[in-house]
Amino acid sequence: MGHRLGQTTGYAYDDLNRLLITKYPDGYNETRTYDTVGNLQSRRDPNGNTINYSYDTLNRLTVVTYPDSSAATYTYDKNNNRVALSYGGNSANFNYDARNRLVKETWTIGGTQSSLTYSYDSAGNLVRLVYPDNTVISYSIDPMNDITAVKVGSTTLANVTYSNGNRISSIGYGNGVRTTYGYDSRSRLIRMTTVNNTSTLLDLVYAYDSTNNVVGINGETYSYDYLNRLTNASGPWGVTQYGYDGVGNRVWIAQPGNTTYSYGLYNRLTSAGSNTYTYDNNGNLKTSNGGAYSYFFDYENRLTQIKQSSSTIGTYVYSPLGQRIQKIENSITTVYMNRGLNVLFEKQVTGGTAVSDYVYNNGLLIAKLSGGSTYYFHTDMLGSIRLVTMGSSPNFSTNYRPFGVQYGVSGTDPTYKYSGKPQDGATGLYYYAARYYDPDVGRFISRDPAGLTLSDPQSLGIYSYARNNPETFIDPTGKGAYCCGFNWLVRQVVKSAAFLVISWLLCCYWSVFGQPSLFFWILAITTTVLTGVALLTGWSPGAFLAFIIGLADEWAQDYLKPRLPWWLQWLAGSISWIVVAAGYTLLGYWMYSVYGRIRPQFGARAFMWYWGIWIAVDFAVEFGFDYFGWFRDF
Repeated sequence: MGHRLGQTTGYAYDDLNRLLITKYPDGYNETRTYDTVGNLQSRRDPNGNTINYSYDTLNRLTVVTYPDSSAATYTYDKNNNRVALSYGGNSANFNYDARNRLVKETWTIGGTQSSLTYSYDSAGNLVRLVYPDNTVISYSIDPMNDITAVKVGSTTLANVTYSNGNRISSIGYGNGVRTTYGYDSRSRLIRMTTVNNTSTLLDLVYAYDSTNNVVGINGETYSYDYLNRLTNASGPWGVTQYGYDGVGNRVWIAQPGNTTYSYGLYNRLTSAGSNTYTYDNNGNLKTSNGGAYSYFFDYENRLTQIKQSSSTIGTYVYSPLGQRIQKIENSITTVYMNRGLNVLFEKQVTGGTAVSDYVYNNGLLIAKLSGGSTYYFHTDMLGSIRLVTMGSSPNFSTNYRPFGVQYGVSGTDPTYKYSGKPQDGATGLYYYAARYYDPDVGRFISRDPAGLTLSDPQSLGIYSYARNNPETFIDPTGKGAYCCGFNWLVRQVVKSAAFLVISWLLCCYWSVFGQPSLFFWILAITTTVLTGVALLTGWSPGAFLAFIIGLADEWAQDYLKPRLPWWLQWLAGSISWIVVAAGYTLLGYWMYSVYGRIRPQFGARAFMWYWGIWIAVDFAVEFGFDYFGWFRDF
């Protein structure tokens, strides 16, 4: 695979199309071998390290052996649940209920043992969480499976309300502070306002362009190039301009004063102004600031240590699941317990005594409980912490330039800041699960472990943050950028398909039993009910359009056509095709418009794809009805 800067990555496969060799632009290779049933057996990286993988008779990964003979081990129960793991002297055990839901996990980290316990309702929603310090967090769930209240013991931390499409409408915090959310007709967030009893603490107003890029936040303005990369930003900090090369590397920044960036092979930053950088063969940052800082990584390319000259300023330990479970900075050792991407519990075990519980609503950090105090977190659209309140007054406030550099900072640093991620105080780096991010240069310090995506040229920027569009996208895992509306989009697509299936099933009933009058009674009742559902629960306009298209098409073909003289039956067919063409054109455009929230670079191609998909599905169903007689010969 080559790109416009003349760098080529080569791939070699075996007869079963399994990747054997990846040859990188710097000439180094990564090689893989497989066992007789296709499991990855070994991987040799460009640094020359070979990792071996072992499996049980059910092809479940049981042992990962590293070049220094250390090993990560995994154990499973008969239902394929992982019940134990260990690595580097740290271990964990997991317990499950009869429905294979995790009910308890116990971790031993650096000799410190901690447990989390979970309880669920009949629908599988988490309703109770007990932390290692016996703090009990409970969640109230509504019939739509949304969290409506979060409590610690009997004390309310947050009450949450929703509007159409399961969008958060407001969060009322336990200290009397309240945040309200406003949306436009395309479900884009346009305003977030946080108030206490007497004043407005935070008010953010968003504006968008036609491809859903954020072009304004209050008095800040943003401009983009044809690839939706940020090129100009203005705000209280002044005016900042950005330039990029063909694969998304930042080559200069003016803010004022120009800083130029130089790159070596495989998009590795070698200099930013007077600062210079070097890398190992795996693409991990090795030194920065002319060698003043040194970086060390484990065999999984996870940062384990940073030195300033000969002094260690940070040491980091990970579980076999890839989560950071221990940090040592400034002579303080902190252990962590995580649930997915979120830190739930942290405890200083040496050099300090602080214990903190973090509380979330569907991944959104809302509170920290520490030292008998409760700190409430208030974010922007990207999840960045803009405000922390204690009582009803601000304890911390900040703003962010594009790519995460702060300005206007006041109060006590909460650690969790830009896009809701923790910033390590000793290094200034943000921890993004799979890798670390440097806001000063707007890049990660190691390459994207997800690799390249052939259909997405911007994935060639393997160190870039959020597709160089940091006001619209986030990268919660360190493995790829997402628009903040991604989950909403998925819901709308699924609901569109559901409506279309319902309309087809109704038409099938009509075709089978041949009772048009009964059919229209069913149609009238169902349409009324579904219209109410659409209004009350936020089912998408595209979904209801799909429903109407299916019904109108069937009405023209199966009801109107047989009732017309033979010489007018062409009219029914024409009506049917006009309905289908017009309806699916609108539906395709709607799908394109919402899909543009996360993949705007596809442009008109996405519209054509979705239009074509809907037409193809309709053709397939009609062909099945008319040629094979589906549902007609019961």
